[in-house]
Amino acid sequence: MGIYSIPLFFILLVSLSSSCLSPPIGYVKYTVDLGNFTVVQGSLANIFSQISPSELIQDSQGRVFVAAVGSVYVLGPYDGKILRQINVSGAEYMTYDPNQSLIYVASGTLPNMSISVISDETLTLLRTVGLNVSPTGIVYDQRNGEIYVGFPGGLGELRGNELSPSLRVDGVVTSIAVNPLDGDIYVTTLNFSENQGYLYSISPELTVNRVVELNTFPNVVTFWNGKIYVGGDGYLEVFNASSLEPLTSLQLQGQKIEGIAVDPRDGFIYVSLDSLYGPDSVLAFAGNETLGEIGVGVSPKSVLYDTVSGEIFVSNFFDGTISIIAPGCPVTQSVTENVTINRPSITPAPAQTPSYLLPMLVVALTLFLALYLVRRKG
Repeated sequence: MGIYSIPLFFILLVSLSSSCLSPPIGYVKYTVDLGNFTVVQGSLANIFSQISPSELIQDSQGRVFVAAVGSVYVLGPYDGKILRQINVSGAEYMTYDPNQSLIYVASGTLPNMSISVISDETLTLLRTVGLNVSPTGIVYDQRNGEIYVGFPGGLGELRGNELSPSLRVDGVVTSIAVNPLDGDIYVTTLNFSENQGYLYSISPELTVNRVVELNTFPNVVTFWNGKIYVGGDGYLEVFNASSLEPLTSLQLQGQKIEGIAVDPRDGFIYVSLDSLYGPDSVLAFAGNETLGEIGVGVSPKSVLYDTVSGEIFVSNFFDGTISIIAPGCPVTQSVTENVTINRPSITPAPAQTPSYLLPMLVVALTLFLALYLVRRKG
């Protein structure tokens, strides 16, 4: 039997490794513990922390900025090494102006109602602008250099130290995104009294193009490749950016989505899942097919694709950590339960080839080769 051990071992190894072909969605390579200023390989045990990291943004060098209540942390792009901690009271929302090398940090939780400005060159706080409203979102438009700020009932432009309320909207602004190609602004809001969410398409002149009603609380909006992605409590909606016609709806029972990122290399979409039923994770999907989950920390919020390192950064709100997902085969990979995909009849999706067919084919071929070798040696 010894003469068969080497080829059979090789065949078994190939068969086991074939599970990575379905396809590899990534794995947690590093975890950054903001409280201890440490970085470990893999994941950490989930421990409650008061640091509470929320929004993530990236500068032109690939450094990742983390808003975390009383501070903004600056991380290196590859291993997440903490480069600087900048004191910013009430830090919640951020945006980056690459032309001026400035980071804008919005603080909207009482008693903080302000926007702080950080130098990307010196990593120091330059100034803080007091506001008479609570900012609930902020975004930079690279086409015209404008800074848009969302607040309860409106959207304004930050000009120097002044915020000009320019457009009224229904409800509290929950997230803002900008189409870098034409400058259109996409805003999600929630009317608490009516328990009704909305998605606004707004022109660069701050006039409303279209409005779409949403089912429940919208938490985050993202633009990519002509599509608008809206994540909320229990769902992910995809819209045509021009017409706001619905394209795809993913119903995720008991899951709260607050972060969305796109890996432009393969088009995979990564969304944070804050689950009521079990461990939290990041869900990866492509087109209309869910690809699998990657376990992260407690209550994941913001998700960021780092264009320099090619890694995915995830802020974990309740344990004070940042998960760094690297490309490759995950430690565990399973199709998400409690996920229902709805596709409107106006945009039928092409037939999808099941992702498990390739691994099954590889296993079948290796078994056939094993039998062939056994008979030949016999």
